[in-house]
Amino acid sequence: MSKLKSILLSPYHFFVGENGIFGSLGGRHQRYDQGLYLGLPAVVFAIIGMLFLVVGELSAGKPLIERYLADVDELQSEKTNLQAKINQSLKMASGANNIDSSVPEIIGLFNQLSDLLGSEEILLSKLNSLAPEDPKHLYKLAKTFLARGDLAKYVPVKTPEEQQEQLARSQGFENQGISIMNRIAPLEEPGFLDAHLYLAKYQLRTNATSSRNLKERIYLANSHLDLAIVRDGENTTALGMKTLLAQRSGKPAEAKEFLEKLFLNDPFVYPQLCQANLQLGKGEENLRVLHSARERLSSRLSRMTVSPSKLRTKHVTYLVDCFHRLEDIDAADAVAQKEMTAFPSNEITQGWGKRLLAIGQQLRYQSGGKINAKNATELVGYLRKGYDLDPNNEKILEYIVNLRSFNIPGLTEVSKAIYKPSTKAPASVHNILGTIAMSNGDYLEATKRFTTADSKSPNNAEYLNNLSYAYLTRPDPDPLEALKLVDKAIRSIRPGTTNTRYLTHFYDTKGRSLLALGKIAEDNGNMPLASSHYSAAAGKLLRALVDRPNDVPITQAILECYEANGQPKHAKVWSERLKQLQVDEEQSQAVKEN
Repeated sequence: MSKLKSILLSPYHFFVGENGIFGSLGGRHQRYDQGLYLGLPAVVFAIIGMLFLVVGELSAGKPLIERYLADVDELQSEKTNLQAKINQSLKMASGANNIDSSVPEIIGLFNQLSDLLGSEEILLSKLNSLAPEDPKHLYKLAKTFLARGDLAKYVPVKTPEEQQEQLARSQGFENQGISIMNRIAPLEEPGFLDAHLYLAKYQLRTNATSSRNLKERIYLANSHLDLAIVRDGENTTALGMKTLLAQRSGKPAEAKEFLEKLFLNDPFVYPQLCQANLQLGKGEENLRVLHSARERLSSRLSRMTVSPSKLRTKHVTYLVDCFHRLEDIDAADAVAQKEMTAFPSNEITQGWGKRLLAIGQQLRYQSGGKINAKNATELVGYLRKGYDLDPNNEKILEYIVNLRSFNIPGLTEVSKAIYKPSTKAPASVHNILGTIAMSNGDYLEATKRFTTADSKSPNNAEYLNNLSYAYLTRPDPDPLEALKLVDKAIRSIRPGTTNTRYLTHFYDTKGRSLLALGKIAEDNGNMPLASSHYSAAAGKLLRALVDRPNDVPITQAILECYEANGQPKHAKVWSERLKQLQVDEEQSQAVKEN
């Protein structure tokens, strides 16, 4: 009150006070005599001055807010550049396998980032004090606290005490950030939209301590998402998360309801909506969905600037997929070809366009039905054209591999042609090429491909086993190297992973490696070592046979182990078993031919 009073009285003292401009004219007696004459202008000037000072005082915060906002934007730019440097340093250090030597530099960059976050916190705190009713500043401040909490985890520590202190510091920043988020996005009423979305994500990504805690977190996430939808009923993030929660909760009908709402604003979700319709037995609705998505994607694409971009490529890709799903492959190819013609010098557009055309050829092949003498050449032609368009298309390579068992004209030429993939081809492509080379009897090429696959994806159990088998079966076998590789493959498998399904193949390879080593030891006159290898080989092959009880080659290998190890009783049992399997196989083949 005293401050406001001084603001209001200051013009009066300046103009007509005892020591003011007008107050000093002509002495004391003149001030009184001329009071009426001087009073009017004095009051006018007083009012004008008062207005200038009041407005100046009240608006002083606005330029300050703008300045702080500019400073925050500048800090944000510096943070982005610094984070890019950190990512680049980590990538280079990891690629060169010299993380240890790069630690001081990386820690220095993290320290710089920490300083920037500290400065940002100060600025945002000042912004909040100037505009306490604006949740945008509080939201940014909360995100800064959360970023500092994440960053604190990267500070190197040496002792358990330091680690405990580090965790406490990180948790403290996180608690501050979440506290602010809860303040601007309460559960009682719709609050700041972005904060509701953040809190929903936070509840879902934080590890639950119990099943009850998990239910609580899902409830809180749903509550924040519901409030976000009240604030913005078309928010795609909120609708997408509600869809995901409904799907995970086993509520397909509810998921479909949210997907329908999401689809109205985001045509890119049509694959999920089509899947939901199929799950609910409403596949007939997918035709409507696909036509709607196609029209909207086409419309968006027509309004885009004619220049290559990731967004444009995304629209083209989804549009082509719509045509594929509608079984109009010619129209899909026309879209891809039009895009390639529009940007003939853009490598990304050309590469992606070829991939889309290759998928079209792949679909034409799939629709060709069974392989027979009449359509074989045509189907191989589709595969060949698809491969020429996209040499790294794994699906096409898999089709070629699967057709190796058929005597199809032209397939051999296709197989030879696919030995020239891009240098950027993924490990899986090289693995497939190695498999093809092996089926062609080209063990040198197979070894090269499997080795490349292993270098691109180290410790991949499947690639290691394939490389092991190549060493074992080539004209100049190396069973010892094969044994080392397959042992590495078996060790790399973690219980419960999908790779465990390959174990039967790994034990088969290991058994055959031990059998080969036993024969080498026997040739060298070391019967004790040979007998040990034969016994171990039989054990591994029996383990492989558990999952493939009618496998003739494995049964044959087990018989060889017992014969070589001088165990006639066991050999007789397995000899009879082998004969029975061979008879069964011949009968089965005769049925197929008839």
